[in-house]
Formats: sequence, C-alpha cells, structure tokens
Amino acid sequence: MASHTATAFAGPTVLQPQVAVAQGASAFSRQLPATSVQSSQSSGVSSSQLALGLALGLASAAGTSRRRSRASCPRPRYCAVTAAESPAKTVVDELKCRRGVLPNGMRYVLLRHLVPAGRFEAHLEFHVGSVDENEDQRGMAHMLEHVCFLGSERRVQLQSGGLGMTSNACTDFNHTVYHLSMNAEHLQQGLEALADIGFTPAFRPERVEKERAAVLSEAQMVNDCTYRLQTQILGAVHADNPIHARFPIGLESQIASWSIDELRAFHRKWYVPENATLFIVGDVDEERAALEVEQVFGGFSNAGTAAGGPWDFDSTSLYRPPVEGRPSIMHSYIRPAKELGSDVPGLLSWNSDLQVSVATNELLQ
Repeated sequence: MASHTATAFAGPTVLQPQVAVAQGASAFSRQLPATSVQSSQSSGVSSSQLALGLALGLASAAGTSRRRSRASCPRPRYCAVTAAESPAKTVVDELKCRRGVLPNGMRYVLLRHLVPAGRFEAHLEFHVGSVDENEDQRGMAHMLEHVCFLGSERRVQLQSGGLGMTSNACTDFNHTVYHLSMNAEHLQQGLEALADIGFTPAFRPERVEKERAAVLSEAQMVNDCTYRLQTQILGAVHADNPIHARFPIGLESQIASWSIDELRAFHRKWYVPENATLFIVGDVDEERAALEVEQVFGGFSNAGTAAGGPWDFDSTSLYRPPVEGRPSIMHSYIRPAKELGSDVPGLLSWNSDLQVSVATNELLQ
C-alpha cells in the first residue's frame, strides 16, 4: 500500500449543504488548518469551514506550509431548519436539504444532486478536534483519526473492490471528518464502511504502532520555519483561549507515549451518536437514503452527553452541538450577540491597541 500523508487543505466547496446563520454571519466564514490521512486511491475534494471572525480566519495560513498533497478536508455545513424528531419525520428547507435525527441523537442531512450521475458522497463528521483535548492528550484527536480510518478493513476491502470508491479523513481544531465517494448503487456498503471507521475501530496493536510512527513522521515533516512562525502568530491571536496550545499535530513526546486504553477512552467520550452528523449528497433517492442511514447507524448507543437540542449550536465552542465536557473557545472581547437573534459573536469592547474608525473606515494605531 502506498504511504499515507497528512496534509492541510484549502479551496471552495461544491455539492455541500450550506449553513444559514444570522444576517452578516458571512464575515465569520473562514478555514481552519487540518491534518488528514489520505487513501492511496483518494482524490482531493475541497470544502469550506465555519470559524469565529478574522482571528480564526488567520488559522488557514497555519496549514498551508504543511501541504504535501492537495487532498481535501471536507467541511459539510448545516441547513437552518427545525429539527425532525425521528427518521420517519424529516423536514426539507429552502435549500432542499432534508434533515433528520435518529433516536440515538445522531443527525443526518441529505441533499439529492444529480451531477455527477450515479454517484454520491458521504461525510461522517464527529464534532471533536484538537481544542477538545486535555493537556496530556495534545495530538490525540489526529492520531485517533489515523487509527480509525486506516485501520478499517471494511473500508480497505471496498476501496480495492472495483466499486469506484475514494475515501479520506481529516482532523482540525473543531472536528474530525471521514468521507467517501462511490457509485450510488453501493450506498449501503459505503455507509457501513463509515460506521466501521467511526464507531467500531479495532485498535489492533500493530495498526496503532504503525500510525504512531506515521504521525511522528508527519510532525517532523511540517515543523519548518514558516510553520513555526505561523503557529507563533496564531498563538498570540488566540492567547486567551485553548487554540493557542492545541494545534492538531500535537506534541511528539505525548504521541509517543499513549496506550491503546487511552486512545479508546478518547474515542469512547467523543465518538458518540449525539456528537456526530452524517451528510449525504448525490444521485440517491432521499427516502431510500434515510432508511439506510437508520438501518446502519440506528443501533449505536446514545451516551447521554447532549446538553441541548440536536440542531442547537454552541457559539462558545466554534458552533458545534453542545455536549458535556466541551471547552469554551471564546475570546475575552466577544460575547454571543443575542440581540441579533442568533449566537453570532458580537464585540464586547474595542481593542485598546487597534481600533477602527467607523466614520473614516481607517485603522487607528
């Protein structure tokens, strides 16, 4: 098998459900750096990401120097509609996205798209990234991604089975995404592969050690002068929240020491249905897709960690579903602006070092 590399991603997205937030929220649409493992048969698929203001927008620069192959980090985005109560009672919004929630709390979004004909793409997003790591877990979200994705025998069998499948995975500050693309007639097999990757990883010792070595090699590969400079800039920008000390690549000393039990514990905490969203876009019948989603993913147990409704978004933690134990990622100078009718961050006060003159639209140093 060809070697698997970790990369950062950039570029626009296509065929993705869009998130609708309060008016003016487009100012907060930026990318975050990501690390990814890429299958030897995978092709790059671009995507956009949602972040908090210009500060998070700067984060896209940190990933550019780590790019060795231009694979994609998919960032599926949400449709702002009322949540369905069960798979049989989904709803459709103005973007023609169909949403539903399984009884175990897992969300799904379906969008029929006839081009390319006979193909679909599915993204399984777990709303956990490097900002959710404890001090002794720095880099664990990324290493777990390697173990889950490359350790899935079901995915390997499908990818080598002549079904036209490509697959990839990525980790960044706020999420981990596993995705695949294949012929629509094999939708159920593709969903079963994603379920195997995300919910039932094997944690075989030989795979864990192989991916440990791969991640350590990747950490050395990205550690050039440009990357160090960019991490210093981001560290200063995010000095008052966990991002400054939670870059996805992690710390080599910790990566080298984690046991399988520690990796399992991280997986058990965060890889749960209420912290996952599945996106399917392509030339598939939505009724059939909803039934197959329920059949494949409905049997996984709810962990009881949801701290809100299935379609609520926590503005204090990079707009993710609220779950117990999630850290706050807010800056000290912003707050949720309830008066705007949404949790879009609003300025709490002017920065004393750099102000903006509204009258002249000039920066005042």
